[in-house]
Amino acid sequence: MDLATSMQCSNIDISRFHRQAGASHARNVTRYLRERKEIERLEKQYNVHFNTPFTAEGASPWELYSRDGKAAIRAQSEIKGIVDSHPPARMSTVPVDPFFHQYLRNEINPRVHDQYGVHLVIPDSNDGEIPVLLVYEGPSDPDAPYQIPRSQPSPAEIRTFEQGLREARQHILGLIGKQEAITSVSIDVPQKYHDKLRKFIKKEQAEHPTDQIPVRVSSLRETVTFRGPRSAVEALAEKSRAFVEQEKEDEKERGFTMDFDFPQKFANHLIGKGGSNIRELRDRFDVDIQVQDGKVQLRGPQKKAEAAKAHILSLGKQLADEATHVLKIDPKFHRELIGAGGSQINRLQTRYKVLIFFPRSGKNGKDDESVADGASEAGKPKRQQAPDEVIVRGPKKGADEAREEILSLLQYLKDNSFTATVSVQQRQLPSLIGQGGSGMDQLRQATGAKIDIPNGRDIPEGSLVDITIKGTKDQVAAAKKILEEKRAVFDDTVVKTLEVDKKYHKALIGAGGKLAFEGHFLS
Repeated sequence: MDLATSMQCSNIDISRFHRQAGASHARNVTRYLRERKEIERLEKQYNVHFNTPFTAEGASPWELYSRDGKAAIRAQSEIKGIVDSHPPARMSTVPVDPFFHQYLRNEINPRVHDQYGVHLVIPDSNDGEIPVLLVYEGPSDPDAPYQIPRSQPSPAEIRTFEQGLREARQHILGLIGKQEAITSVSIDVPQKYHDKLRKFIKKEQAEHPTDQIPVRVSSLRETVTFRGPRSAVEALAEKSRAFVEQEKEDEKERGFTMDFDFPQKFANHLIGKGGSNIRELRDRFDVDIQVQDGKVQLRGPQKKAEAAKAHILSLGKQLADEATHVLKIDPKFHRELIGAGGSQINRLQTRYKVLIFFPRSGKNGKDDESVADGASEAGKPKRQQAPDEVIVRGPKKGADEAREEILSLLQYLKDNSFTATVSVQQRQLPSLIGQGGSGMDQLRQATGAKIDIPNGRDIPEGSLVDITIKGTKDQVAAAKKILEEKRAVFDDTVVKTLEVDKKYHKALIGAGGKLAFEGHFLS
């Protein structure tokens, strides 16, 4: 009860700040501030809570809940400034069929903001039949987030608002006007075919022109509904009907099986890492595939099985043209070539359909293991690898390309793996680093080298600190030379302290500090 009675509630009728616009403008301001998370920011800043109800017709007064009366007053004052800065001239609405909302949100909103400085507030599915809201924000600044203004705009600014909104509105209406009339078509599809139909539709939608809005597809029990531009809807619905009818015919042939030989030594390539290749082939040809003891069994419609067989036999011929390359690579480069968790080499294995083996070692064991375990025991090298050997095995074309990319990566690492160290006194670090790291940033930009400096606070005073330089040979040499020159200047600097009576300080400093500056006095 004490907590409940300590809560204060007050109403804020934002429609009174722009009386001529009425409740509809209050609704627009409320929608915009909610969408921009400005109300959420105010709630956190002042530890208050706003209830901001609005309907299609307008907005009700806001309710402000707070335990601190002063915080509530400050929040109300800021709200007034924000609403004052958003007069009706800064906002406009466009009635748009909800079908286009997702298209506007993903494709049009960024474009309209870049071209016209206008932000779109697009209704959610539960907002009902309300229009799209346009709010003029001005040109974007990629280096800084948008700040909600808090002052009344000038007449010149209002004219800018109106022009930007007018042009953005015409642009949106022009885009929508080019689209065909929106229509809906429903077809009956047995539930067991829904997953396959969903994949088929996804593939068809991925191939549509970039300027065409995708058809929206929904399902309820055994009814699938297509909604969108008329021609696109009718075409996709017709293709979907044909697909389902073909699936019904294929269902009658699911018992058909086909067996053929496939070289056991290539079974791992056919199966893929974790069965990835087999899963892809099953989805692609819509047949079940089993591989065991040099045999492949296909189960499914005869035509699809024959197409899968032709593809697998063609793959076998490619694999028969296998090549093995043994690359001599210094072990110190292995970890970077492998990548975190084997990411670099796994990418090459997938791209070129080859197997790549690094030697196991105590130092690189974790990363190497992640790569070596990607192949089954049958595919691993038979002989023991030397510590500096990397083996690439697979179809000749892929193995050659993988070898060339690995060697290119190796050369890049060699070219950028020069290092050097410069030892400086711990008390010189602040002057080298500069305010906010500006000194080191300037040195890095001037030389292109990577420069690592230990945290001086963790090093005892009077100690020497090693600064590490990494990069190409020229970059390292340039950075090292600059640091050594700075060190020489610092080491040759002598600091002496003189005891001077305070009554002479003013004369020593001089007018405006001129003498102190010229003589480098510190007082």
